Amino acid sequence: MKAYHWLKNDMTSGSGDEKPWTIGETRTIEGDIELCRKGYHSSKSFYDALQYTPGAMACIVEISGKTIKGGDKQVSSTRKLIDARDATKVLMEFDVDCAERVLPNFEKYYPQDDRPRKAIQAARAFNKGAITQDGLSAAGSAAWLAAESAAGSAARLAAWSAEIKWQKQHLNKPMKKLFKESV
Repeated sequence: MKAYHWLKNDMTSGSGDEKPWTIGETRTIEGDIELCRKGYHSSKSFYDALQYTPGAMACIVEISGKTIKGGDKQVSSTRKLIDARDATKVLMEFDVDCAERVLPNFEKYYPQDDRPRKAIQAARAFNKGAITQDGLSAAGSAAWLAAESAAGSAARLAAWSAEIKWQKQHLNKPMKKLFKESV
């Protein structure tokens, strides 16, 4: 079964001491598996897997063997790494899009505070290579404010299920483009 997973940029997992994965590699865990404790974890979508990401390497995997499903993830005894791509820019754009989407909620309560808008602009410029890390760092405190406010506003003021649906759809399109296939 095709599934999705994230790895650190060095192709290692978020926990344990496994060696880095290589594309095409299959690994099998011996013995019992247990959700959140032992086995090869994955999700039905990149979005679902995103909350467990240790890094920006987006992976398409094939899971087999014994599998235990649980909510937005599953654990399997066998996992094959089909493909992996660095999704750093996709994730940054997604974060900025989510913050920008709820920016009107922030501006409604703080109309004179333009720091979140400037932080969003700086993040977009950095992602396009128009400013350096130092330039982005200069907007850092505003970026944190924007992210905090955006997340809080989305949780309080947006219809949460509609927001999650939008986020899933909004992340799926650039991930398909990154992999140039139907994910």
